[in-house]
Amino acid sequence: MLNKLLLIWGASSFLVLQLWCAENIPIKYTRDDWGGTPITWVEDSRLPLFNLVIYFADGALSDGEQKGATHTMFEMLPAGTDKLSREAIQEQYEFYGAEFNAKVLHEYSMISLKGLVKDLIPLVERTCEVFTSANFPENELKKENERAKSAILNLVGAHDRLANNAFRELSIGLTPFKYPVEPKFKDLDLINNKILMDKRNYFKSNVAKRIYLSGPKQVLQIKDIIMQKCGFLTTQKLFVREE
Repeated sequence: MLNKLLLIWGASSFLVLQLWCAENIPIKYTRDDWGGTPITWVEDSRLPLFNLVIYFADGALSDGEQKGATHTMFEMLPAGTDKLSREAIQEQYEFYGAEFNAKVLHEYSMISLKGLVKDLIPLVERTCEVFTSANFPENELKKENERAKSAILNLVGAHDRLANNAFRELSIGLTPFKYPVEPKFKDLDLINNKILMDKRNYFKSNVAKRIYLSGPKQVLQIKDIIMQKCGFLTTQKLFVREE
């Protein structure tokens, strides 16, 4: 039932965007600042659902010599914390019927969370814990590397993806965007626990964030959780990728 609601919500949100673009129907949104972190809230009370996106103003261009580290770090956030295993984290998201995702591009990264408004508080608290306490267990890192190696080897049979990768390197070879966001085969065995912990701490403490939130007014009650438990309360100037 929840999956159907989420599908309807996504479709209806797209319809609202289409109507706004076509007929200039106003969408109510509010901008605020939560302890140094800008937030944009789109009020949407049509369904008892929320959508939270945490935007980080840096991405794979921060990798330097260790290519693929940012992608691997965000990919492995739900792989375990000091207190919870991957299985325990997955079970909690599944129990609430929530959807957690992370995405990394060259210039920025995002964490997204969708679910029912009634479960908002425990879900956001769990997501903050996943982000701030992820410890990237060695056994999980090994599994991730094996999965990534298998995916790379399977490219041999995926001619369209292989062609896309080759075209990228040929067409933008003189720019920082030449290297893919994901690690190449040669990078995987070089990414270790320390690199991932350092990368997580960099995004936690040094990179500027923005919050995008949609749902009914109750969603604004996560303000203290975002500032305190996610650690986004700051007065210092943070890094913003501008390349």
